[in-house]
Amino acid sequence: MNFTKTLLLGAGVVTIGIGAGTGEANANSGFGPQVERVDLSMKDGIHIDVLLKNVSNNKHVNAVNIQPASGTMDLNLDGFVKCAKDKSTDFIGSKAYFGTVSLQNGQIVENGVLFRDDYDPGFTEWEGIGNGQWVNESGNHDPFVVPLAAIKNGHPAVRFDPVAELEKKLQQHLGQGKSKAEFYQKEQMIAVQRPISLSGTCRGAAKSDGPGSQASTGNAVSSGYRTIMANLTIRYEGDPAVNETPVVHAQMANNPNQIGNNFPFKLDKADFQPNIPHYNGKCPPDQNPKIRVNFQTSGSTQGLIDLKVMSENSPYGEYGSYFETSGIVNNPAQGAKHIDFSFPLKEMLAQDKYAFMSQPGGQTQHNMRIKARTKPFQGGEWSEWKDFDTAMYFHGCKPQVNVNVGGIGGKMGFDNGGQGGNDPIIPTLDVRPGINGGPAKPGLNIQQQQPGGDPAPQLQIKKSEENGEAGLILPAVQKVREAGR
Repeated sequence: MNFTKTLLLGAGVVTIGIGAGTGEANANSGFGPQVERVDLSMKDGIHIDVLLKNVSNNKHVNAVNIQPASGTMDLNLDGFVKCAKDKSTDFIGSKAYFGTVSLQNGQIVENGVLFRDDYDPGFTEWEGIGNGQWVNESGNHDPFVVPLAAIKNGHPAVRFDPVAELEKKLQQHLGQGKSKAEFYQKEQMIAVQRPISLSGTCRGAAKSDGPGSQASTGNAVSSGYRTIMANLTIRYEGDPAVNETPVVHAQMANNPNQIGNNFPFKLDKADFQPNIPHYNGKCPPDQNPKIRVNFQTSGSTQGLIDLKVMSENSPYGEYGSYFETSGIVNNPAQGAKHIDFSFPLKEMLAQDKYAFMSQPGGQTQHNMRIKARTKPFQGGEWSEWKDFDTAMYFHGCKPQVNVNVGGIGGKMGFDNGGQGGNDPIIPTLDVRPGINGGPAKPGLNIQQQQPGGDPAPQLQIKKSEENGEAGLILPAVQKVREAGR
């Protein structure tokens, strides 16, 4: 049975036909002039894409800490690209994507991509020697290696967080009145579907329409793509030792009266929120973005937590600490807690060495890791700093619109370069788009700056109904138009 799933990603709409099983049938695709076709499927065979384990030494059910056995996922793809039947057209490369793409003017547009990498599929070119023939080249058959930290945040139809998927199944289990300990004791299998794409790019040599002709196709380059819904399998191996009885230190075993009073305090996990709100808008922003860290502790006594978020293996080098806090008082009996911190985007973009991050277009990647240490609230020593969750945070900058209005003699947009008796009045239009590729929600803040430096009263904005289209028109423009009617 085939069905169609529509992904709404930012301002784009991507419709993906999904076939039963591997997702090959009715896959979404598009091809530029130099590309005849692109094929993509998952290789046959039973495989586990992500293995989950309970890594906590404390086997109490409330101290369970589920983590992937590996930080990457290997996807065994079977890809193929066929260039157009032209002796001067060559295959020049491919990319694999975790997410969806589309085609515009023969070029790939990444509508909902969380991770991409070069990929080497099999391909075919037309060899024009003699009567011509197709020449096939085999790919390297290496897997598409996807970092789990890169794909855990994003649009719900694309993002993939294996631990969150296991938590969803746990909630269904608990909703049936079953035991939490029993769930973690047994093996759990989960299957989900996510979009995987492959692009192929071919280039044609320059051609002329004949001697003396000025027309030429140039070195034409175009791409094609195919997107499938791939089956991803998660296996939690189960931990039979999980129980509902707290673990007691050996030195307390012969003194039951101390149980509950001296049980150690421990930070079991500290994770970034499942769907980090990436930033895409004015640079620098008016306010730093907020990111949440969820944490869980165990023990029967209160404790203190020092926590920091550090840069790690970032493309622009080590920034150091994005955030630090100390002395968080926590009581394990109160359950899971969280803190919100401000990612220092304003401070970063204010530094000259990071000016390149403020350029419109594209995204800057920030790799983050949580580090923490703990101690009992009364007595005891601080533990060593330990590594916890990692995540990637992205910010993008959008160009701001500046509208120049005013001048001498009622001429709109006139700039006399400061010559003459009057300088033009230049209002600033501050348009702030929405976040995460959502619909733009302009915030209009228009003020006139007089030569003396004092702001004039705010301009009033009227809607124009000219040509039947709603728009924004400044009062001075309105007067000029009315005078000419």
